[in-house]
Amino acid sequence: MYIVNSWGGGGTGFESVFSKIAEVIRERQPDATVTVKGRNTEYSVNDPELWKEMKAAFKRRCDYHIAKACDDIEKSRLYETRSSRLPG
Repeated sequence: MYIVNSWGGGGTGFESVFSKIAEVIRERQPDATVTVKGRNTEYSVNDPELWKEMKAAFKRRCDYHIAKACDDIEKSRLYETRSSRLPG
């Protein structure tokens, strides 16, 4: 999860709020990855590098979960195959 601070320059007071939000998310979802990212551009100005970074992070996370799900499915298939050979 990305929390993007579009009020760049620091000293706005939002830094502590965003840090607290990230802390609470991590406490409630220990496996969550939370990134607080500041921007030095105005809110309405596009930031292609930030979008690129966020998309890459999202893709890495999705790839991990897809691989894990496929592994779980394969393990389940193997267990079912093995258990069908048991007598009785």
